[in-house]
Amino acid sequence: MKNKLLIIQPQLSQYRLPIYEELSIFYEVHILSDSISISLGFGNSKLTNTKIKQHIITPITEFMNGKIIYQKNLIKHIREIKPDKIYTYANPHCVSYWILLIYCLFTKIPIYSHSQGPYNKSKSLKYKILYFLLAKLSTKVFLYVPYSLQKIEELGLSKNKFQVIHNSIVNNYSILPVFKSYSKTEVLFIGRLREGCNIDLLCDAIIELKNRGIYVKCHIIGSGVLKEFYIEKYKNCNLVRFYGQVYEQDRISEISKNCIIGCYPGNAGLSVVHYMSLSLPCLVHNNLSKHQGPEPSYIIDKYNGRLFQYGDKENFSLVFTEMLNETDLQYYGNNAYKTYIELTEPSYAQRIINALED
Repeated sequence: MKNKLLIIQPQLSQYRLPIYEELSIFYEVHILSDSISISLGFGNSKLTNTKIKQHIITPITEFMNGKIIYQKNLIKHIREIKPDKIYTYANPHCVSYWILLIYCLFTKIPIYSHSQGPYNKSKSLKYKILYFLLAKLSTKVFLYVPYSLQKIEELGLSKNKFQVIHNSIVNNYSILPVFKSYSKTEVLFIGRLREGCNIDLLCDAIIELKNRGIYVKCHIIGSGVLKEFYIEKYKNCNLVRFYGQVYEQDRISEISKNCIIGCYPGNAGLSVVHYMSLSLPCLVHNNLSKHQGPEPSYIIDKYNGRLFQYGDKENFSLVFTEMLNETDLQYYGNNAYKTYIELTEPSYAQRIINALED
């Protein structure tokens, strides 16, 4: 009989489903999460034909403009499910998360928190206390990237309870560098169209290059609250194509076939791993503290991509133009795919299993 694993998330994102499916091979998986508006760009994550035991909606309520949140009925469902282990997101602003940690302390249910870590936090007593308590009350804390563990050490904390899992996604339709032609002039963006995505930088650079007689086509995959705004803004630019929400990996790979760069001109996250799975060199900004997640720390300048100066439109255009070099792109693309393999073998789900059973 399988052990019960309860997964608690703020929302059930489409790209996470394969991870939970893989966990279901080893555990009886139950998921608690809020429902989420498709307009935010997460997709419709209904469970069909799945090995996952059940998904229960646990609504999230925000207070003080999201500075404090509360996820309802967590303890109620834990008592009903009686999990052997709990795997939960660590949000210090979530009151129910701290209640959950204390509940598990008294009931002796092993609880594993996964966290981006203090990759974007200053070195201060406040964050030292915060992550000390988080580690003290958790069985283990799983961090997304090595850079986050480095920041934990900079806070002066012991790393004994922290473990790097490598946040990643497995692309079943990855593209080997040998099948890429870096002589093309097409660029891929994957991400939510929201404040901070900054696709203006990319689209404006493409228009600027067009005015100089250099034609670069941009494929934009993603939805979100700013989707219609950007479609209207660039409706007269035939080099920019919007696809909307696409979660089928085979279709994304097909769209990317002629692309030579994976660009996220704003605050990036897991998209960089998807780019690298397609043998696409990444172009992201250099301010890690501003990114949506710590995953852009995987990008090493002039190794598997390029970094441009945060907030500098001219530098973005300069670096973007410099990248349009077939020899350099071949080198970056080979290393991008190599990085992807290092991150996904073993898979993210298998790394979680290994850590839970350690």
